[in-house]
Amino acid sequence: MFVSVLLFFFILLSVFVLMDTGEKKSAHTAYIYWSAVFLMFLLAALRPIGVDHDSSAYQTLFLNGEQRENEVELSFELIGSWVYSIWNDPRMLFVIYAFLSVVIKAIPVRTISKEGCLVALLVWFCHFYLIQDLTQIRAAVAGTFFLIGVYFLMNGRRWMYVASVFGASIFHYSAFIFLLFTFVGNKPLSATWKKILLALPLIGYMFYMVRFDPFVSLPIPYMQ
Repeated sequence: MFVSVLLFFFILLSVFVLMDTGEKKSAHTAYIYWSAVFLMFLLAALRPIGVDHDSSAYQTLFLNGEQRENEVELSFELIGSWVYSIWNDPRMLFVIYAFLSVVIKAIPVRTISKEGCLVALLVWFCHFYLIQDLTQIRAAVAGTFFLIGVYFLMNGRRWMYVASVFGASIFHYSAFIFLLFTFVGNKPLSATWKKILLALPLIGYMFYMVRFDPFVSLPIPYMQ
């Protein structure tokens, strides 16, 4: 049933993207965009626990405070403890994370993509939403802070970008890797950089073919 709802929403959103024309395009786009975001929030917040690979594990962590302290970031421990003390219901945990990862993330997505926000929304729904917002909820919230940081980086506000990355890292430690982008600007790419960016996916596939994972090979236990 849940998969059927997702499929129907995907088809509906695709139709809206194709229909997004006319004199009142801006108002039409905003209405479709925020309506779709609201539905995405409801799907993420109210999905049946166990329909994805991670929600059952999060429910276990929520009910087991000692295990939660040892296995997740401080943000999850604080939010989990607060929800447990007030509602004692894991459902509210998913509601809060869905709000942070879907509703808040929708603001920088629309701001950065501007007129192409519906296409950006469709790409988000088809990939990142299914993998993160519905499954890897801690990484999804980290992605929210990262996108906020991208907006600042686009406008040359590097310290705000660094602050956003630290905010993302509170929700998922791996987000520290985004600090590497601090010195990346928004000037046109040089020919050398274009060649490097073209080569990176090919190198990645080569690693995959020989079954070599550079991240697992790092001598840092948590990152592994």
